[in-house]
Amino acid sequence: MKNKVNIETQAATISEKFLLGDLIKACLAEIRQMPFAWGVLPEKDQQKIIDRLQAKISEAVRQTVQIIAADARPALHAEVESVTFKDGIKAIMQISKSCADRHELADSTGQSVLIVLPQMDKYLGGDMPVPEKDQPELTI
Repeated sequence: MKNKVNIETQAATISEKFLLGDLIKACLAEIRQMPFAWGVLPEKDQQKIIDRLQAKISEAVRQTVQIIAADARPALHAEVESVTFKDGIKAIMQISKSCADRHELADSTGQSVLIVLPQMDKYLGGDMPVPEKDQPELTI
């Protein structure tokens, strides 16, 4: 049990360091590109910055969720091509030829494997920021 706790701690630590570094790099890259302070930027430029940050941070979150979901086990990222229901369930998946743990899958032929669905989309929503309006609202 001690080994499992150690592996979980290592996965969480790696994810935390990876995520923190990527988020800081993404934010700094945007700050360096800003020609003016946020409040001076037009609404469309603020939206562009929000969109770029969302893309970079979403990728960091996806990778972090994959690290945590793998829990120090061999993990393969796959696209599900089709699923057929008959006597059992048959799934056809496409895995990249350069996937690090691809040989683990080949070695598992005829053995039982665990399929984990990390459901990354539930971590990618949330209250997204919106740009400030170029023109303030009229008060009556």
